[in-house]
Amino acid sequence: MDSVIDLGPAKRFRFAWYFGHDTLYKFRSFRGKSRAWVLDAIENSRIYLPHPPAFNDPFDCSPVVVHGGDPNDPEYFKGIEAKERRMQKAQGVTGARLDRLRKRTGVTIHDLPRAAEAHLRTALRDDVRVLCLSANQLHPLQWSHYADSHRGLCLHFNCRPGDFGLARQVRYRTKRAALSTLLQHSGDAIMDRLVFDKAKFWSYESEYRIIASEAGKADPILKNGYMHFDPSLLTGITFGLQMPEKQRRALMAHARRYNPNIAFWEVIEDRSDFALIAQRYSGAAPSPSRSLSQAIAATAAARIGRR
Repeated sequence: MDSVIDLGPAKRFRFAWYFGHDTLYKFRSFRGKSRAWVLDAIENSRIYLPHPPAFNDPFDCSPVVVHGGDPNDPEYFKGIEAKERRMQKAQGVTGARLDRLRKRTGVTIHDLPRAAEAHLRTALRDDVRVLCLSANQLHPLQWSHYADSHRGLCLHFNCRPGDFGLARQVRYRTKRAALSTLLQHSGDAIMDRLVFDKAKFWSYESEYRIIASEAGKADPILKNGYMHFDPSLLTGITFGLQMPEKQRRALMAHARRYNPNIAFWEVIEDRSDFALIAQRYSGAAPSPSRSLSQAIAATAAARIGRR
């Protein structure tokens, strides 16, 4: 009898493969340090996961904490105390030690949200690492922002269940969703508000994220900030519209030494719309007809310049 796969967790965690994606993309420049990053990913089958402060969005991984009740209400204060004691007890902290901690590091009830917010942001900055990927290979703004104004490339990763199958969908919001001091949310909701919620104006990125902890207690396990993956999961490379031909051919030859099955694509203009199209890239030298067309274009441009 065939086993039945429970898709409940996949739906709850919003894994990319649950939504029918087999491939996720990573856009990169191919100059300077980013060039070294790309070559390292190809040669060593690993990707470095940065901490959130490296991101280009100041609201990203910056949760907001608000009171879960009236700070002047004694019952609300009792609820806060009870929640604190349960959390500390789960961590093995005795009542006496908790009282000492309060005297040394405690804050007033009115200052609690700001203190909790600062603590959360520090924890995210120091302990959490994030790999940002996209389900959209062709959005022009992504090529502009993350691939050196179309002079770079994007790497293709197979995201079926496995290493990159851990990538979870980012949710886009028009308003920031705050966390309550009483933590009146499910564990999934808390995780979303910490690292998977972004502003609506970023929705064109169609982002999916892999989250890892510096402590390394859950998959993926990192080594010095790197996630290692099976070489076969790097399935393709797409060259940007303005990536130099010489760089394309050189990178294609280099990548095939490490992964002979990798596929190569290039972005071209959609001549009927303000859009991009991906087509397979052969790496063949320009044909005489193409050289002739380039000469015609150069002659036309020179004539325009003389006017």
